[in-house]
Amino acid sequence: MNVEWKPRPKGPGQAFHAFSEDAAGERVELLAYDFPANQLGPRMCAFEIYGRTYPAGSFHDQLARVETGSLEEAMHAATEMAAKSGNSWPKVL
Repeated sequence: MNVEWKPRPKGPGQAFHAFSEDAAGERVELLAYDFPANQLGPRMCAFEIYGRTYPAGSFHDQLARVETGSLEEAMHAATEMAAKSGNSWPKVL
């Protein structure tokens, strides 16, 4: 699956987002980020996948969040996970 990642300029680190379709054909938003350690906490590098509450709505429902070792790994893993069935995704608490 080819995903076009776009930078998100706001925030303390690097973040990119993209839109894609999951295995069921539903449109999802992918977010990958790498925030440096600071006085508020340690380095955070992860990806998140968001879905819609209803078909024409905004992307507010967090469907998955997984920590990774690098921004590139986060982008690759998000793309790979979105291509799989949502039943196999880690559950968000």
